[in-house]
Amino acid sequence: MVSILSTIIGLALLHILSELKTEYKIWHSAYGAICKRVNYILSYKKNKLKKQEMKNLMQKVSSILSEDGFRPSIDNKENQISVMVDGNYIYIEFLKDDPNFMRMSNFIKDFTIEERSKMLDIANKINCNIKYAFIVVYETQLIIHCDIYLNENVDIRDILTRYIQSLFAAEKKFFESISLHQYGLN
Repeated sequence: MVSILSTIIGLALLHILSELKTEYKIWHSAYGAICKRVNYILSYKKNKLKKQEMKNLMQKVSSILSEDGFRPSIDNKENQISVMVDGNYIYIEFLKDDPNFMRMSNFIKDFTIEERSKMLDIANKINCNIKYAFIVVYETQLIIHCDIYLNENVDIRDILTRYIQSLFAAEKKFFESISLHQYGLN
């Protein structure tokens, strides 16, 4: 849409300038400047709409969590919601570039650098066997993520319930694997 509109404006400008018998370099540079300005204006409006859509989704998710008995906390600066579920904080992040995307995260374990390779090994084995969530090993932390892409016809309450359960199922599998690993059964 943006490129079509800028092309039409550019062609109109080229036609006008060619009628005036202006040098090629001048009208080519004017065409580029106008196209850049049109693209900037249109992308600014598009980004503003996306940010508002993201904020609307954040409010909707927060109200669903509140209706289900949780006490979500919205952080507009970080574009995330934090909520305590069964004694663990779950963070739901939103992207202003993609208002249909949410990432649900659960920080599950801190460990030492010496334990890192063991944690990576366990996380990789679990990631091969679970469906919705995946375990990520950062330097000294283990985090479980669920990436959620929403379309218009989904029940957000159902999605939230399913993915929260997935986070906890992955966490449970992880701690079971650690126990088995510690006893040499893994």
